[in-house]
Amino acid sequence: MPVENLEHEGLAKNPNLELAQYKFYLTLDQHKNDASVKQKLMDAIRADDMAPFYEEVCKELNWTVDAPLLSGMKERNEAKLKALDVAIEDAEQNLGEMEVRESNLKKAEFLCLIGNKDAALSAFRKTYDKTVSLGHRLDIIFHNIRIGLFYMDHDLVTRNIDRAKSLIEEGGDWDRRNRLKVYQGLYSMVIRDFKAASGFFLDTVSTFTSYELMEYSTFVRYTVYMGMIALPRNQLRDKIVRGSEILEVLHSLSDVKDYLFSMYNCLYADFFVNLAKVELAMSEDRHLASHYRFYVREMRIQVKSSGRGRGEPLIVSDEDSQPDTVSVVSSVSDNRSVLEEGGETDERTQVEILEDKLKEFIDLTTQKSSQGRVNSFNALCQAFSAKYMPDFVAGRRMTLLDCAERGMKKGKGAEQESAAKLMALLCLQLGSVADSESIYRDHKTYLLSLMADKSASPAARAQVCSTFGLCAFLADCDLSEIVQVMIALESIFSTSLRAPENTVTSPDVLRLHSAALSAWSLLLTLLPPRHIYDLSQTHIRRLVQLLDSTDVDLRIGAGEAIALIYEGARVFDEDFGFDISSEEETDDHDGIQQMDSASRHTSEMDELCTKLKQLATDSHKYRAKKDRKQQRSSFRDILHAIEENEAPDVRIKFGKETLDIDSWGCKHQYDSFCQLLGSGMNLHLAQNDLLREIFSLGNPLLDNASNAVKIKKLERHHMNMAAFKARSLTRGKNRDKRTAVF
Repeated sequence: MPVENLEHEGLAKNPNLELAQYKFYLTLDQHKNDASVKQKLMDAIRADDMAPFYEEVCKELNWTVDAPLLSGMKERNEAKLKALDVAIEDAEQNLGEMEVRESNLKKAEFLCLIGNKDAALSAFRKTYDKTVSLGHRLDIIFHNIRIGLFYMDHDLVTRNIDRAKSLIEEGGDWDRRNRLKVYQGLYSMVIRDFKAASGFFLDTVSTFTSYELMEYSTFVRYTVYMGMIALPRNQLRDKIVRGSEILEVLHSLSDVKDYLFSMYNCLYADFFVNLAKVELAMSEDRHLASHYRFYVREMRIQVKSSGRGRGEPLIVSDEDSQPDTVSVVSSVSDNRSVLEEGGETDERTQVEILEDKLKEFIDLTTQKSSQGRVNSFNALCQAFSAKYMPDFVAGRRMTLLDCAERGMKKGKGAEQESAAKLMALLCLQLGSVADSESIYRDHKTYLLSLMADKSASPAARAQVCSTFGLCAFLADCDLSEIVQVMIALESIFSTSLRAPENTVTSPDVLRLHSAALSAWSLLLTLLPPRHIYDLSQTHIRRLVQLLDSTDVDLRIGAGEAIALIYEGARVFDEDFGFDISSEEETDDHDGIQQMDSASRHTSEMDELCTKLKQLATDSHKYRAKKDRKQQRSSFRDILHAIEENEAPDVRIKFGKETLDIDSWGCKHQYDSFCQLLGSGMNLHLAQNDLLREIFSLGNPLLDNASNAVKIKKLERHHMNMAAFKARSLTRGKNRDKRTAVF
């Protein structure tokens, strides 16, 4: 690639990423008063009348707003927008579709130029809908990616990169294919996927035309940085040290050249001096500032290992370097020894390995094999249950949601079930009410339709019920919305009431009814006491009928729902009572007024308590022993709640903290999250901000470094054995040898 300026071959610098770098530079303490950078930034703002961007800069940098300058820019922006709107209207009335598209595109580009992000994205979306050409659609997507990179909007970048990849597969031209690789490489570098970034950059060294992102010299700098940390020595030599395009530019990048060749030529002292310069440069680069400590630490490890911990050492001479055909078995085994030398490196490496595996599983959710997709979804669910990874999930939010939605829409049975569970876990991982509400609003319609789809698998519908209830619970919906969701869930489990007495219901259908009832009860905990009191008059009868179900989970769920209603209604009315007789009996006895209210209340309570006592002491042999034990334990607590108004008293210890469960509502919420997270519940209680907010646990505790590393059980056993042996030897010397004393 020639070094001369070839910007005319690239797209326009809109938005200009150099301005984002200027703004970032001024946020650094050592440069916040740099007059030259501030002047460059203000000159660019004045030149393009960037009123929205100027307001953003003043807010982030705590500058005093120049009111006359801002008002003047706003007036000129409004005049320009009016002219663009007139041009769009004229094109729609008098010209063709191509002219309409061009008019909309000009407006979108202008909004992007002045820094109005939301309006620009909306205008580009409208322009995209009017665009037919594949190449022009890709150009709009590239524009959206640049906006995402300008504002570091990871969701916007990942979503548009995925769209660009799908369009490229349909038949993108050579130039746009290479351009997409540069965009992917830059974003991979931003999210610390240095290996992928190195691959993308090296593929486009000789075809680089993406001057709208960066200068070619900056591109070469990034390529060298990424290659040195990601490539083995033989590839580093062939692709970078002997790369003609890179060498041509390195003559003007003396710091990068010295850094590269001091490492390659084994000049240890010079390398660490140059590494310090690289560290400073990376700390002042907005794309690498959050990773420069990690990068420097990794480079130090590579150099200091010097063959001791890596199968392919970098700091060795060419004569001593291993051939390309060397066995990699020793590399794998030796790599383990490096990790064992430092706990910090081990922990970091394990996290990176996990993230790499999760990325692979995300890609595998689109494979052709249905069982393979199910396994990938299950692996993601298992990881997000066992680990709290909000940053990883937030950076791939739209990708993961698209995978889950695709799995529910196009999959069958087990795939729909695992995809629905993944969606619930994403709500919990993101840890924001706004994110949960967005997920709930976007997927509510389809979740409702799948939940009511009788042709779908009962197991999948059961998981959809649980996901729907959890999403609505986390989304902080208003009362009317919660009631609508509860009505939809009630329509599922109420079919158990309408079934004929001799009908045998399959276990999968009973599981569906149990899941719907559990989700209904979870939302019941959000209702105000007055609403629970009103609801009790109609729902208690139905729940009592479910106590006769053949499924133990459904019986226990109905009993806990009664306890929840009883607990909430008693907050409103301490003398709460209800009629448990069937609806037919109620109709037959409407005219009978023989019993006064007090005696009727007593008889109803006695009848309910008698039914609960039967379940609490059930010993029928046709029930499984485990089911009998679980049922008796649950209904004893439910009976105490009805008779004595006794709330649960459970203390759950996790780490150094304790969660006190002192109400049926809190207990059911805890049980619902336990069902979702399984063994990862304690970890999420300790780290997940949203879960801690739900259970009023406050901010997460800081880890105590002294207690961070626990002794393994086997090591503890050996230590105890050694102590026992030493103690026995010491005592043996002082014991009476039972010698005869005369």
